[in-house]
Amino acid sequence: MENIRKFFKKDRFAEYVGIELVEVSEGRAKVRLKIRQEHLNGVDLVHGGAIFA
Repeated sequence: MENIRKFFKKDRFAEYVGIELVEVSEGRAKVRLKIRQEHLNGVDLVHGGAIFA
């Protein structure tokens, strides 16, 4: 699981988008994304790409 933490710290895309690693356990990882204006689509809803990133 420490390998996952190390990998995530080097993940430039996750850092750019604002994805935060919250919890890691066997077979599972929990992340958080605080929604910002740039995550919204043309009708001010969270863009699907942000949801699935």
